[in-house]
Amino acid sequence: MAYLIVILLLGLSVYIRQQSISAKSAVIIDQLCGENPDFGFVETASELLCENGYDVSVIRGEEVTIDLFYDTVWNMDIIVLRMHSGVFDNRTWLFTHEEYDPAKHILEQLSRDTNIGRCKSVDYPVFTLSSTFFQRNIEFQGGSILVMGCNGLDEPDLGSALVDSGAGVVVGWREAITVEETDEAVIVFLMRLLSGDTVGEAIGSTGLVFYPDSADSFRVG
Repeated sequence: MAYLIVILLLGLSVYIRQQSISAKSAVIIDQLCGENPDFGFVETASELLCENGYDVSVIRGEEVTIDLFYDTVWNMDIIVLRMHSGVFDNRTWLFTHEEYDPAKHILEQLSRDTNIGRCKSVDYPVFTLSSTFFQRNIEFQGGSILVMGCNGLDEPDLGSALVDSGAGVVVGWREAITVEETDEAVIVFLMRLLSGDTVGEAIGSTGLVFYPDSADSFRVG
């Protein structure tokens, strides 16, 4: 009987270990949820990911704060940043949903890891995050990151910062883009990527680009 229990426990241990190894996860950070929300991007992307075996988390609106980035363990296979972005002073900035307050995040403001910005999806000024914020504070674990906002990879700083922080590949735009256009293009990209295409193949004619150039053969899963 004791031998049977040991065998069962060993089998359970192997099963749990295999499940943890094979589990795939994704997160969608939807800072744009208050802007043109009827396109259905989050629902469509979530369904695609779930159908392909991913556990999907969605973080929307007012949950998209600076503390969110500090508090999250970034071990997901796919990270979708559906956030406004822009280039100012030759640096790339991502927009949170957190209302700007000069008395908050003092160290980050002094180090220029954060700044103030305005975007259509929020009716008050918000904190923005620079590439150095990610480089200094965030650790990714080899997944793919999709930066859906304008000019996300126009300057080299954000792509290199995310890869230096552990991302396997970063996909984004080198131009201004509408919410409709980025939603449509990223759905097409995800469909191709999840069907087994490499990043280079999945880009296709979507207009998206990726960083670094050596990651064209990157696959998820």
